[in-house]
Amino acid sequence: MIDEKVLRSALDASSEGVMIFATGSHGWECVYANPSSAMLFGFDRADILGPVDGASKLHGILLDKSLRSTIRQTLSTGESFRYTFEVGRLTGGTFWCEMNMSPLNDDGGNWTHTIMMAHDVSDTVRYARKIESKNRLLREQNSALENIASRDDLTGLYNRRHFDAELARMVGLHERLGFPLSIAFFDVDFFKKFNDSYGHQAGDDVLREIAMVLQDGFSRETDVVARYGGEEFVVLSIGESLVTTFYQHVDTVRDGIAALAIPHKSSSCASVVTISAGIYFGDLVTPGQPQSVIEAADRALYQAKHAGRNRVEISELVEVHLPVGPGYAIGG
Repeated sequence: MIDEKVLRSALDASSEGVMIFATGSHGWECVYANPSSAMLFGFDRADILGPVDGASKLHGILLDKSLRSTIRQTLSTGESFRYTFEVGRLTGGTFWCEMNMSPLNDDGGNWTHTIMMAHDVSDTVRYARKIESKNRLLREQNSALENIASRDDLTGLYNRRHFDAELARMVGLHERLGFPLSIAFFDVDFFKKFNDSYGHQAGDDVLREIAMVLQDGFSRETDVVARYGGEEFVVLSIGESLVTTFYQHVDTVRDGIAALAIPHKSSSCASVVTISAGIYFGDLVTPGQPQSVIEAADRALYQAKHAGRNRVEISELVEVHLPVGPGYAIGG
């Protein structure tokens, strides 16, 4: 058995802060504190020997109120309790301390003492925080790069690549949950003639303005608005309960684009810039082939162009009854 003087000498020489508490029914009492613990917390050993009560310098430093009951409960089961916290030194300043508390039992198995070992882990915490800060910055940079990669340079809308990925994702939701798909294809009427008449810079400005109307018109979390290519735009959504609601929403956007009142002297359907749209709503046209809904909407868009433009057509594959009025039509 190790001699008590040898054991005390070893504890006194330890670079780790060591304290021993008598753990009785009347509370805890500090019966030993080595020089390293005194240096760590900034107190004189003589000052803290004795009961750990409200008047004790140790009371507020070592035992977080929110943890006291948890610590006591854990130690009473024979388990150790370890935690890291920021603590203030009595001599001023703060440091991060890792505390490990373990119960000591007598020959009868009764919990009589607790040994507490503490050391300064400020450098480790600072390093971990530095790494986390760098990782957070990298995540933010990666997110920004992913966002840039998914956006159309001219309009700021999602690009074709992102749209294709979102189509696959939404088709997966549709197949699992049964939510209907809603897709609308838009094409700027006589856009080539507009460029020929007003120049490509003016054409780019038109595409940006149309993009803003589309983005404002389809702003739900379930909406994906993308520039499909050239003067073509596409909106994909999931969860809309009625094709008539989606149809009217699309037509409101079509009307909003005409309301921009951008002159278009070369248009054969209006004196201002307008847009035509084709809609598909419902299940996948061909199971397992997401592209089939795009093709259905594209055919409806062709019908809208063929019927005079500046109008909305619904795919002939969709059974629906709509009110008759200007700009309203069902493909077929």
